Amino acid sequence: MGGLPYGTGNTTSNRFFAAAGLSNRTELGSSFVLSPRISYTYYRDYLAGYTSSNNTVNNPLTSYLYQTKVGATLTYEKPGFSPFVTVSQVFNQQNYSIAGQTPSVYASTYQTITGVNVSKGMFYGTAAYQMERGTSQFRIYGGVRF
Repeated sequence: MGGLPYGTGNTTSNRFFAAAGLSNRTELGSSFVLSPRISYTYYRDYLAGYTSSNNTVNNPLTSYLYQTKVGATLTYEKPGFSPFVTVSQVFNQQNYSIAGQTPSVYASTYQTITGVNVSKGMFYGTAAYQMERGTSQFRIYGGVRF
């Protein structure tokens, strides 16, 4: 009985990103707020090369992602409780340091986020469900203002 040969190895990685954007806040009546926005984000992910224990050479790889997002958020604002919905169109361009790599993102996709922001005194939190083409996620996070 034989098995497939395998190897082990270690590498290092790092990520860099920078983002810039513009948004506007328009009050619609006494409780609703519409916030159109546009943003541009640059991501660089680097995975260092290494040789595994079975002498397989793994070359270093750098991924570059340029992302433009255009959309708007509609929020129902009340003290301490603000449900919201965000709809955006996302445009991606991804390149790699090694030719022939297939992009891991869609060139263009939608994104919707529905959720609620809550706050009490210095504490705040958000629960949100995000959907994109091919994926979805639920997030809960909070913090302290100071």
